[in-house]
Amino acid sequence: MMPRCRGGAYAVAMDLQQCESCGREFACGAKSQDGCWCDEVAVAPRQLAVLREHFLTCLCPDCLRVAAETPA
Repeated sequence: MMPRCRGGAYAVAMDLQQCESCGREFACGAKSQDGCWCDEVAVAPRQLAVLREHFLTCLCPDCLRVAAETPA
Protein backbone atom coordinates (compact mmCIF):
# COMPACT_ATOMS: atom_id res chain seq x y z
CA MET A 1 0.00 0.00 0.00
CA MET A 2 1.31 3.45 -0.91
CA PRO A 3 1.78 6.10 1.82
CA ARG A 4 -0.93 8.75 1.73
CA CYS A 5 -0.52 12.49 1.99
CA ARG A 6 -2.72 15.60 1.94
CA GLY A 7 -6.31 15.04 1.02
CA GLY A 8 -5.81 11.33 0.37
CA ALA A 9 -3.61 11.78 -2.72
CA TYR A 10 -1.12 8.98 -3.25
CA ALA A 11 2.33 10.09 -2.21
CA VAL A 12 4.33 8.52 -5.02
CA ALA A 13 7.35 10.80 -4.56
CA MET A 14 7.59 10.30 -0.80
CA ASP A 15 10.67 8.72 0.76
CA LEU A 16 10.55 6.35 3.71
CA GLN A 17 12.57 7.69 6.62
CA GLN A 18 13.18 6.75 10.22
CA CYS A 19 12.17 9.28 12.86
CA GLU A 20 15.19 10.53 14.80
CA SER A 21 13.08 10.90 17.93
CA CYS A 22 11.19 7.59 18.22
CA GLY A 23 12.68 5.40 15.47
CA ARG A 24 9.35 4.84 13.69
CA GLU A 25 9.37 4.59 9.88
CA PHE A 26 7.26 7.19 8.06
CA ALA A 27 6.73 8.75 4.62
CA CYS A 28 8.53 12.07 4.06
CA GLY A 29 7.69 14.30 1.12
CA ALA A 30 10.23 17.04 1.75
CA LYS A 31 11.79 16.42 -1.68
CA SER A 32 8.43 16.08 -3.44
CA GLN A 33 7.17 18.84 -5.71
CA ASP A 34 3.74 18.33 -4.13
CA GLY A 35 5.04 19.06 -0.64
CA CYS A 36 4.65 16.99 2.49
CA TRP A 37 2.21 16.29 5.28
CA CYS A 38 4.43 18.34 7.62
CA ASP A 39 3.51 21.51 5.71
CA GLU A 40 0.16 21.26 7.53
CA VAL A 41 1.75 21.22 11.03
CA ALA A 42 2.13 24.68 12.55
CA VAL A 43 5.41 24.94 14.46
CA ALA A 44 6.34 28.21 16.16
CA PRO A 45 9.64 29.70 14.92
CA ARG A 46 11.25 29.36 18.35
CA GLN A 47 10.21 25.70 18.62
CA LEU A 48 11.45 25.04 15.09
CA ALA A 49 14.85 26.46 16.06
CA VAL A 50 14.99 24.10 19.06
CA LEU A 51 14.08 21.11 16.84
CA ARG A 52 16.82 22.03 14.36
CA GLU A 53 19.36 22.12 17.20
CA HIS A 54 18.48 18.56 18.24
CA PHE A 55 17.60 16.74 15.00
CA LEU A 56 19.30 16.55 11.60
CA THR A 57 16.39 15.01 9.67
CA CYS A 58 12.60 14.88 9.75
CA LEU A 59 10.40 13.66 12.58
CA CYS A 60 7.39 11.38 12.18
CA PRO A 61 3.89 12.89 12.30
CA ASP A 62 3.33 11.98 15.97
CA CYS A 63 6.66 13.36 17.20
CA LEU A 64 6.35 16.55 15.15
CA ARG A 65 2.84 17.21 16.46
CA VAL A 66 3.96 16.66 20.06
CA ALA A 67 6.93 18.98 19.52
CA ALA A 68 4.69 21.62 17.92
CA GLU A 69 2.37 21.56 20.96
CA THR A 70 5.22 21.73 23.49
CA PRO A 71 6.30 25.24 24.53
CA ALA A 72 9.92 26.05 23.66
